[in-house]
Amino acid sequence: MVSDVVTSGHAVLLEHLGARLADAVLAVDPRIDAVTVWLRKLRPPVPHDLATSGVRLTRRADGPSGVA
Repeated sequence: MVSDVVTSGHAVLLEHLGARLADAVLAVDPRIDAVTVWLRKLRPPVPHDLATSGVRLTRRADGPSGVA
């Protein structure tokens, strides 16, 4: 399921990909009430010399909870 989400469509932002992944996990089974997704991008194309950038996103079945 994760592979399908990652390879279907194009996500410019890690936050967008994280949201799509979290929504897909919540859709797997109605007993899942929350999910936290951590994503990391190696050598992001930014004007600073960063080894990685990342996002952590928590979603609840009753709506988004936040991005950190």
